[in-house]
Amino acid sequence: MSTRLLRGLQSTSCGHVVILGFSLMTLLPAATAAQAGSWRALTSMQPINALAFAEGGVYAATAGGVLQYDPVAESYQPFTRADGMEANLVLSVCPDSSGNLWFGTDGDGLRQLRLADAQFVPTQDALRDLRINSILSLEDRLFVGTDVGVSVYLTANSRVKETYRQLGQFQKNTEVRAMVVYAGNLFVATRDGVAHATLASTNLQDPDSWTSSRLMGDSSSLIVHNDTLYCGGAFAVWRFDESQSRWRSIAFFGKVDGLSSFGQPRRLVASADGDLHERHGAGSWGELDVPHAVQSLAPSGEDLWYGTPTGLATLGRTDPPAFADAPSNELFDIEAGENGELWVASTASDREGDPVGVFRYDGDSWEVYGRDGGLPSDFAVGIARDESEHLWVTTWGRGVAILDDGAWRAFDQRNSALRGITQPSVPDFVVVSDIQPDAQGHMWMTNVQAGLVVMDSFPTTRSFLHDLDALGLPAATHLSRVAIGPDGTKWVATATEGFVFFDDGSEPFAAGATSAVVNPTTESRLRSANVTAIAVSTANVLWVGTDNGLYRLTWSYNTGTGRLSFPTWREYRLEDGLNSNFITSITFDDQGNVWVGTRAGLTWLRTTGTLVTTFTTQNSGLIHNRVASVTYGESDGSLWIGTFGGLGQLQVGLSRVESAQSNGPLVYPNPLVVDGSGSSRLTFARLPLDSEVTLFSLDGNLVRFLEAERGATVIAWDGTDRDGKTVGPGIYLYIAATRDGRTLRGKFAVVRAR
Repeated sequence: MSTRLLRGLQSTSCGHVVILGFSLMTLLPAATAAQAGSWRALTSMQPINALAFAEGGVYAATAGGVLQYDPVAESYQPFTRADGMEANLVLSVCPDSSGNLWFGTDGDGLRQLRLADAQFVPTQDALRDLRINSILSLEDRLFVGTDVGVSVYLTANSRVKETYRQLGQFQKNTEVRAMVVYAGNLFVATRDGVAHATLASTNLQDPDSWTSSRLMGDSSSLIVHNDTLYCGGAFAVWRFDESQSRWRSIAFFGKVDGLSSFGQPRRLVASADGDLHERHGAGSWGELDVPHAVQSLAPSGEDLWYGTPTGLATLGRTDPPAFADAPSNELFDIEAGENGELWVASTASDREGDPVGVFRYDGDSWEVYGRDGGLPSDFAVGIARDESEHLWVTTWGRGVAILDDGAWRAFDQRNSALRGITQPSVPDFVVVSDIQPDAQGHMWMTNVQAGLVVMDSFPTTRSFLHDLDALGLPAATHLSRVAIGPDGTKWVATATEGFVFFDDGSEPFAAGATSAVVNPTTESRLRSANVTAIAVSTANVLWVGTDNGLYRLTWSYNTGTGRLSFPTWREYRLEDGLNSNFITSITFDDQGNVWVGTRAGLTWLRTTGTLVTTFTTQNSGLIHNRVASVTYGESDGSLWIGTFGGLGQLQVGLSRVESAQSNGPLVYPNPLVVDGSGSSRLTFARLPLDSEVTLFSLDGNLVRFLEAERGATVIAWDGTDRDGKTVGPGIYLYIAATRDGRTLRGKFAVVRAR
């Protein structure tokens, strides 16, 4: 499209093609070292909710952020919260005539991408907490369709001017699905039908300024095709008869999901129930042969692009290659392997998650292992490795499975000590909620409503059930988690009875173990009997998470009296720095930190008990506030965070390769050019979390001591010494020290500007 034609385009709505005069290459995020070693996000870009175009690129609004596709290079570039998008669940997208893309989100407001420099521009959190289904660009403003009506957003000063909440006779706060300008009127598709009002009206907040029609029912889409207005309604495609100002049905497909117009001559298509229909003439429609279920539509010249539940497709050319995104945005128990690979459970129970088995991530791509591949159940909930590196997967209903040489070996009530649930009594419904290995190579499992089961590493020859009586628990107790301390003591979390101290006396396959139950009745300092997470540090300090707080406990057990005591008992709640009292996961890294997942953020503590900070989507690159699981990978020094919005990665320490090779942080620009203006900056990136950097002159004199900001992995230096004076040119040394005592050394140069 020429510049002249572009300027002549008065309005642009989501779903229409607009080609903007910017190179696709300008949209690739700069490969700056400042991004290295900090936050990263891996999300599922499925499904594609809406599409728009800039020159050379396709932009998709998805459930995992924004996905950019370059048809020439056949390459993808995702934009997630960690890349500055500040929102993951994106519902709508619309280009304007000033070189911007606007994205509507589900609850995170309106977002703006400036195409000239690929920067996301702040929008003052405009329309936050609303569901933005549609965006229409018109001159200096955006009409934004939300779940409470239509808002007018002024792009020049980034503010919402007004909101139209009652559209004619429709109920107040009716949800708006689509918008279009036709014959000087703003037409709005809603769940109740279609309303329209003249843009010349001085007060569109007045319901009487709008004309509404319920004839179409729940309407999804509006489009102007060959100077005629069409609507996708609850059971038909409708045409607006301007001469009589009324709507007429022209095709009955059931619920119409979308409309589009493309090609020369123009072709009108409608999507319904995943199928695509084309209008051939008055009363004549034909179904197009598309291999994928159609979810969203957008034209591009002679081609029609469409979003599907699994990716991007096109009518008129070869489909793009598949994008190697995460299989789901709800990720639960995570096991980090020695070689850096991850295994992730798809569910937490029979009530949370999409049951599709387990996911394997090798650093580049994902694989899904489910029932089709031999896993006994898609309800995979727990993952662990034994001493021989065999993968164990616990399931909700079908026991446990072990991956051996590419094949799954199942264990349940028929060939092990595992038992089915008792209330109701279903002997072959074997629920195993968690699994952990001990130092001797045995695998310990929480068998719901049965007890604690121990099995040999694979190949398994022995198994034993320590039943609920042995644990001191009532019948049908729901066991949720198990943790094993450095001394071999087991700690068992339950959903209704608190937690259990369990000592098998180094005889795991025999009865007679010692146990003690801790619940609000026996220990008044415990506020809840629903223990949701439990972990033991290498110093044998017990961390207990509940649905009503977090606890750090030191403990002792008197074998003579059989008394379990807690010499120190520290509680953490909202007033102590948590963002939620509902704890979901606890893990430790090798840097002396404790990481606690909650339903509203990720909390960082020292093993000594000091709460450092709580990360949220508002103050960090955390992908989603609802954290389901947290695991530390020693091989890569990464904290892996499973959330309800994708998989997050935070570089906490050094990878083993980096540590072994003594690779220093990334230092740039090197040399540092100083000009006396105070604007020069030398950046140390890819640092382990909470590092310190000391600078020396070549003769060993201390120049400056630098500390990272809390939670940062990047340190910037302004070129001055301890006295604030600009340093002279020369070679300088640095030492970067981690909390666990490891040091990294390197050199850099400083030169004077000419």
